[in-house]
Amino acid sequence: VGLPAVPIQASAGGQLRLSADSLVFGTVTELDLDSGFVKLYNDGGVLLEGRILSFASFNQNAFWTPDSSFSLAAGDSLEIKVFSGHGTTS
Repeated sequence: VGLPAVPIQASAGGQLRLSADSLVFGTVTELDLDSGFVKLYNDGGVLLEGRILSFASFNQNAFWTPDSSFSLAAGDSLEIKVFSGHGTTS
């Protein structure tokens, strides 16, 4: 299953960039869990604060991340772990 990249918008002076155009996950059942990483870069000159929103399909979050809010200093980056499936992370 591939997760297409979602366009990113930033406030004036902000410039966000993702390390990949998509994430590719293996095949999972409803109780399985797979994960991948994407890196978010702040190429602008200002501090950016944001929130990552999951989307639901059949009232379940097919792709999600526990890192739902972030602050990213100018020139800094953040690695985000994205999960696919409905298993648990523990």
